[in-house]
Amino acid sequence: MKKLLTLTTLILLAVTSATAASIFSLDVQINKNNTVELNSFNITEGEPSDSSFGDYKVRTLDSDSNELYSQNFSASFSVVYDVIPNTTAPETETVNTTRKLLRIPYSTKRNQFKF
Repeated sequence: MKKLLTLTTLILLAVTSATAASIFSLDVQINKNNTVELNSFNITEGEPSDSSFGDYKVRTLDSDSNELYSQNFSASFSVVYDVIPNTTAPETETVNTTRKLLRIPYSTKRNQFKF
């Protein structure tokens, strides 16, 4: 019975630590002129963003500029409004900036982010 309790406790600890990993949370503003501004940067618990496509890329580099991680992401500069009564099609507006929350795996070796 004691072995079963110990094994169950170890399994629960492994599952908990696997699902609650540290990540970098980056709130960025992407401008239509292809510049990216960092609004906020936090280290928190969570899962990395699940994205492998898009015209933009964020990379984490170590102190020797070796790539530790990279992730593509997309950005849309169109806002669709579907709140106009008695119209048949939604209205679209083009904007010059958009915001994105990127979640990157945490690394103590990270020295810089590159966009």
